[in-house]
Amino acid sequence: MYRKTQNIRNLQDLKSLRMNHKYILDKALHNKIFLDEKLLTSENLYSIFLIRDPERTIASILDLKPHWSEEKVLTYYLNRLSTLERYAKLINSKERTLMISYDQLLNQTDLVFDALKKVLRTQSEFSEEYKVTNKTGRPGIGDSKENIKAGRIVRNPRKLEQKITPTSMAEGIKQYENCALTLSEYCKFVKNPN
Repeated sequence: MYRKTQNIRNLQDLKSLRMNHKYILDKALHNKIFLDEKLLTSENLYSIFLIRDPERTIASILDLKPHWSEEKVLTYYLNRLSTLERYAKLINSKERTLMISYDQLLNQTDLVFDALKKVLRTQSEFSEEYKVTNKTGRPGIGDSKENIKAGRIVRNPRKLEQKITPTSMAEGIKQYENCALTLSEYCKFVKNPN
């Protein structure tokens, strides 16, 4: 959506798009996507916050962007988590938001799908399989590694060789835990069954 709607400045501009879809997905992976963050407060917008632990995230970004330093990746990760917290506070609606962790998506998939169905108020079930398109796995659009191209959830993580320093890990864990706590205050979340 973002690439096709860069002239969209406010909610009224969105209405000018000729679409008859009930749901449109836009994954906002970067902090400067929204020209007007007030778009997030629209009653018609549902926000799904997917957070991932620092060790795998930082190593994965370093794998995708080997020209980045660990410091740059850590700064990106910390800023991203802070932005997600800010978005959740801005939206301030447990009825239109859901927080899930990457680990939950992989290991508690049925619970996550049930929570998604409730928050989005869908009739259709969610599936572990998805359609692979010509955009799937394209660099610059999201994950460009092989697992995304499988057309299904892959639970075996790809091997990552990158080692993260203890200082970066400590900073990442602290911010991840803060973000998870804030999101759990402002969003519905998938409760662990134990």
